Amino acid sequence: MTKSEYLVNRNGWFHFRIRIPKDLQEWFKKKHIYRSLKTKSIGKAIKLADGIAAEFLQLFKRIRMGIYSEAEIKELVKSYLIGKLQENEDYRQGPHREAYRGAQRALTVKQLEDLRNDSIQKIGAWDEEAYRQTAERFISQYGLKDIPNERYPVLGREVLKANAEIIGIEIHRKNGNYSNQFDSYIENLITPDTGEITPLESMSLTTNRISSLIEEYVTEHTVGGRWVEKTKAENMAALDLLLVIVGDVDIRTINHTLMFDLRKKVRALPPNRSKDKRYRGKTIDEVLALKPVKQLSITRVNNILVKISSFFSWAVDHDYVVKNPASKLTYPVSKSVKEERDVYTVDELNTMLLKLAELKKLYPQPEKAWVPVIALYSGMRLNEICQLYREDVQEYDGILCFNINGEEDKRLKTKNSARLVPVHVTLLDLGFDQYLARVDKDSADRIWPSLTNARDGYSQNFSKWFGRFNRKEVTEDKRKVFHSLRHTFITHIQNSAEASILKSLVGHVQEGETFGRYGKGYQTAVLSEAINTLDFPELDLDPIRNILGNTWSLNYD
Repeated sequence: MTKSEYLVNRNGWFHFRIRIPKDLQEWFKKKHIYRSLKTKSIGKAIKLADGIAAEFLQLFKRIRMGIYSEAEIKELVKSYLIGKLQENEDYRQGPHREAYRGAQRALTVKQLEDLRNDSIQKIGAWDEEAYRQTAERFISQYGLKDIPNERYPVLGREVLKANAEIIGIEIHRKNGNYSNQFDSYIENLITPDTGEITPLESMSLTTNRISSLIEEYVTEHTVGGRWVEKTKAENMAALDLLLVIVGDVDIRTINHTLMFDLRKKVRALPPNRSKDKRYRGKTIDEVLALKPVKQLSITRVNNILVKISSFFSWAVDHDYVVKNPASKLTYPVSKSVKEERDVYTVDELNTMLLKLAELKKLYPQPEKAWVPVIALYSGMRLNEICQLYREDVQEYDGILCFNINGEEDKRLKTKNSARLVPVHVTLLDLGFDQYLARVDKDSADRIWPSLTNARDGYSQNFSKWFGRFNRKEVTEDKRKVFHSLRHTFITHIQNSAEASILKSLVGHVQEGETFGRYGKGYQTAVLSEAINTLDFPELDLDPIRNILGNTWSLNYD
């Protein structure tokens, strides 16, 4: 077997050694880099040494380029972190171990924890001057040069993060615990003496890069239609934040401390960062340095954290990591869902109906008048209404119903969303059957021909329009949105309809029940009777009645 140029044999144990190019020796203040490979197997040592050498050769190349992006600085500091930990372990096990242990005993676990907490506090304080001072000490100690002054804060913060990580692992080692992520990672690179040589790809420091695993995760969830485009975009946005904040590192180097730091960063970010010219084109650290006054809502932050945690749960399931470092990161929320999306008052509903009735002059599109009214009298979700085909509104057992399904290009929020919803008598009184007759006369395939399918479904454009209309004409209360019509329906009918029947009508989970094809096990007559108990006696329907009664004659063009 050919001997690797990067191997040194010391008393039967192999070590990695690489000569630092002469023009770069001032960077490291040494001529060679040594690292214990913790193996006596020549085959394993060659593969491991070649993999580590490839990492250092890339580092040398980046240094010579003289370009230091945020990601490259993180790579430089990561090399420092790994080297420092290995150096400490070599001292602990080598000929100077007694002196090393004596020095370590002088520092108690409490003192080490204090040092680590000091680094963490500096990380979270966003103190640019402290970052610069840390960077200057690091550059002086390791003889680095040519790092632009404007990159000092990034370098300093990364060094503080590395120091916190080093001390944390040293605390574990001091207590005799070598199951931490770093030592487990090193041990995993070296397989037991089974005679088999670990493949190079399984030992490379780039094997489990976050970017590669994100690509695999997204592909797995998009194949077969598990994610629609909107879900994919939302997950990609959250995972892009993960990648930008922690860097394209090996997933096994990420721990809960790093995720806790990520949470603080995400919480401090402003909304619409990519659209706001004050922040567009800036790095995360540069945006945070501006101390945005308006920050992401707790709900938005939690949504991001849940998506990141789901990614790590997937990584656990696929044996990329042992445990999820992003678990239990979400902020506790005191507000209930009901409080976040409030119901409309009768006065607000009357205002909405009046303003919708006035739209005929400006918007000859029937869905803008019909969709909100259907939502109020059916409890259906916005996209469930907007994506209806003509064949989805038919009679079942002599009762006209909306058939909510996921056939063709339609989408269901959950599998329990598939159901029948009888058409409320008020909708028929307002002329919905006449509108359907016009759709039939025009041979239209869909109930609302002017709505087109987009990333977020057929409701995407309508949702944007209604949001503007709602704020301008109805209410400035941000808790009241289109989905509040569904909450209003549920609130007003729950006292007159049996709970299990109500769940069937709105598509909620029914526990311990076997459902039939329609109505989740209930006959359409039972569902129709229940939905028609809904009544809004104080609503003034006359203004909207006039326009709805004439929508059959509106032009679709």
